[in-house]
Amino acid sequence: MKATKGIQIGELCVQWASCITALDLEKAEELRTTVFEKLPDIEEDDKIIAYVQLLDFKHNIVNERIANDQEPILPQTESDYLLDFNKYYYLGRYEFYYGRYKSAISLFNKAEQELQNVNNEMEKAEFYHFCGLSYYKIDQYTIATRYLEMAVNIFEKDENHLERLINCYIALGGIAVELDINGDGESYYKRALSESKIFPETHALAYRALGLLSMRKNELQKAQNYFVSALAIKEHRESVFGIKTKTNLASVLYRISDKEAYNMYHTALQEAKRFGQVEYLARLKIIFSIYEEFSEKELDNQLDKLVKLNCSASLVAEEISMIFKERNEFELALKYMTFAFKTRINSQILGGNQE
Repeated sequence: MKATKGIQIGELCVQWASCITALDLEKAEELRTTVFEKLPDIEEDDKIIAYVQLLDFKHNIVNERIANDQEPILPQTESDYLLDFNKYYYLGRYEFYYGRYKSAISLFNKAEQELQNVNNEMEKAEFYHFCGLSYYKIDQYTIATRYLEMAVNIFEKDENHLERLINCYIALGGIAVELDINGDGESYYKRALSESKIFPETHALAYRALGLLSMRKNELQKAQNYFVSALAIKEHRESVFGIKTKTNLASVLYRISDKEAYNMYHTALQEAKRFGQVEYLARLKIIFSIYEEFSEKELDNQLDKLVKLNCSASLVAEEISMIFKERNEFELALKYMTFAFKTRINSQILGGNQE
């Protein structure tokens, strides 16, 4: 998964930069070698390449000054401020990738303090996009919309960034769905689906978004079809997002009593463990606790875990409530709908730690 490798290289670059600053030149050289070995394996990413080049210049300058018995660290220059931006940006991306959204936001806030040193408008748009996605993930829709619209305003100026623009549409569609804005969410998703045919991963994400919307509307057969269409695209099926879609599909298959439900659950579980997807491991334990070995206590434990992770616990609780309503277990349905309501209210408050 090339995108994943890009995030990993970004995190290695952060370690490399720290070693240069600490004058641990032996470790810095080791990390430099590792980065350059891995660089050919990632998809073309001008931002990563520029980051590596900046670090390499600093690495060489420090080594040269030490060799000449000079002070190794010079006063900060514009390139150093860019390195600070990239450090926090890539640490934020790393936290985002593992679902630690509040931690990602904290790091993005630090990166934003150096954003004036970034001259490339498309890099700024990419930064705004990830900020917007992070706030969206913790239900901070007003702030998320502001960042996503800033990204859209820049991406729209360059046809070479159409795929990223479409991804912004998908996120804005998700916000519209959450706020129940006159069907705008579905129109965003269908626009994204129509315009993303040449971008397999984004095309799959549009299918996934429509599947999630269908789940919320309790249109389970339609949701199944959308999820299956997303997973038919190899780039999605083999990605971290594919794990999420498999989890959603497993839930739908259980709800319609499809015999393939357990196999899909088990596949998603193994992949979630392999990629350390804590949020979706919790979601999968919830599925298991509803359909395989019922445990109200385990349901409550995993929902609490989602709350602590600042994931969309309210949406999961709503789905659980709907499942119990379908079973005519109204006391449990009321319990989890109440939980969803309280969690949605509490999620409007930023703060606290995130593991």
